[in-house]
Order: sequence, then structure tokens, then C-alpha cells
Amino acid sequence: MTEENLDKQHQGERLEIEKDVLQYADNPNFRQDILPQNPERIDAMVLNRALETLLGADSIELSEPQRLELFKQTLEYYSGPTDAKLPVWHSTSSYVLRKALEEGFSGGHGKYSGEAGRKVKKGEKTQEGLSVSHPKYHYAEVFQQMAARASAKKSELGKYLAIDSEKITGKTLPEVFLLEMLSSFSEDETRELAARMLGIKPEEVTQEQIGNLTSEEAKKAFIEESNKAENLPVRDRIEEDVLPKLKDENLKIELGEEIDHPFPCFITFEGAGKESHLAKDRGGIHIPFEDRFYGTLKGQDIREIRVPQSQMGKVRGWLEAKGLNGVTLVPLEVYEIKRIIQNSI
Repeated sequence: MTEENLDKQHQGERLEIEKDVLQYADNPNFRQDILPQNPERIDAMVLNRALETLLGADSIELSEPQRLELFKQTLEYYSGPTDAKLPVWHSTSSYVLRKALEEGFSGGHGKYSGEAGRKVKKGEKTQEGLSVSHPKYHYAEVFQQMAARASAKKSELGKYLAIDSEKITGKTLPEVFLLEMLSSFSEDETRELAARMLGIKPEEVTQEQIGNLTSEEAKKAFIEESNKAENLPVRDRIEEDVLPKLKDENLKIELGEEIDHPFPCFITFEGAGKESHLAKDRGGIHIPFEDRFYGTLKGQDIREIRVPQSQMGKVRGWLEAKGLNGVTLVPLEVYEIKRIIQNSI
């Protein structure tokens, strides 16, 4: 294709995106998904400003057509309904995802355990359940995106994530999460959070303790700690306890590849009709955006996985090998573009 024809093609793609912008700027569902707190602030000017920021960002190595395509995918993704019923979110590494496709995502054992909610016997060993979030809390998405990014090495995140909103907006996701969470919490929710962090009952929390929790010093410490956090597979333990027990040589090779170079995964599970999939820690303190699941979530419960666009082919291969052809794959970068849109207001 000649340079002139390429220019015409790009112009056509830009015109198509500009039409899309006008369409989605008038879509109340899209505006609500992009900015739940103030959806009326999303308009065509904001979307066009975000598009120009995306196209002009030097930190992105994608071509203009690739950037346009991802922007279009973002518009489409945040305007459509979820296919999952009563969905919950969980973020993890590619190593855990590949392993869990074989044996399920174990939620451990709490006061209640198992698919039928069996009560744990006296003296039986318990462990913390699987952390899941509910999409109805708007700040849960940034919490899960933050957790997903922490499932890859900081030094390798740029290799996987084609668009990094932190580099473009100058704001880290922990900063965004903390601001959105604390500004949305009721007094009771703030008290519950303080009780959870202090390990005491809500009624024992003092106003001084709440003030300390929400102080600028405490916020700064949380942001610094979260920015450094890495939740990575432990090679020594895996090589000693996991890999030797595997009979499937292909699985052993695939898991071995993901130990040292895991990429982030953001999973949507479906919980309709399965009470244990939405079980809360009935004996603990409830933070609105996070619950603990006790039981086993299986591959058949997955409805969507967000992974870096560059890794979608690999994950599709894993899913097809397990017969999980109904799982939707979405570029993890759609949320990064959502952040650029939010920052363009």
C-alpha cells in the first residue's frame, strides 16, 4: 500500500472514531460507566481531548491505527452490558491463572467453607479466602487494575502493557484508588475500614484513630507501599512443591515460563445461582469493595479475562485447550484508556 493510500486509510479511521465519539458522548450508560460520580461531565470535548492525548503520547510504542483501534474498543467496552450475572472480580498473575485452569481458584477455608457452605469443625485449620470485588462499587475497578498490575514485575510491566495511564496522566493508580475510595465512603464504611486495619471491632474505633487513618501522612504511606507492591510467584516453593508433582509435561513447561515473567490478569467470574461464589466472611468486617470467597471457583465460572493485548493469543490458547470457548478476552489496556478519559475532564 502506498503512503498516500495509508494516509487516506488513517483519515478514514479518524473520521470513524470522531463519529463514534459523538455517539458515545450521548450514551448515558457509557457516561455512567466512565465516570459514575459525575457522568454529566463526559462529553464529546472530553473524549476528543482524551483521543488527542492518546495519539500524541510519546510513551506509547503503538502505531496510530493501533491506538485508534484500542480507543474504539474502549468506547465499545464501556457502553455494553456485562454478560455475567452477579459478577465478581479477581486479579492475579498469569502463573496463577494457568494453574487455576487445571485445579480451580481456591478460596481457602474460613468459618464457613466448601461449595455448600459447610461449617468448619472445631480445631480445623482455616486460611484467608480469595479476595473478590463487586463491580457495583465504582472504585473496585481501579482496585482490581491496581492488583493486576502488582502481579507482574515492575521492571517488566512496560513490556506487557502497551498503554500505561500512570505515565500519561502523572497519577499512579494507588493515588486514584485512595481518592475515589475515601471520597465515596460513608462514616460507617470508614469506621469499618479502620477496624479492619487495626484488627478491632467497629464500635471500638475512636475518631482519633479514624483521623490518623485518613491523615496525609497515612495516605502517603499507603501510596508509597502500593506503588512498590509486587505479588509474584515464589520460584523456590513452586520448583520444590508444585512442578515435580505434575505429570503433564506441557503444563509443567507452561507454568515454568510464567514463574519468572508473569503478566497481569483481571478476571470476571459469574456467581448467579451459586451462593458460595458470593459468600462473604460472615464473621468478619466487611469493606464495601472487597469480600472473601471460601470455596473453589472453576474455569467454567469465568466469563471474561482482561489481559495485556500482547498476551491475548497465549491466553486464548490456554482456554481453548480446556474447552472454555465462551470466555471473552478483553485488552487490559481499556482501563488505562478509561483513566486517560477521566483525566481529560
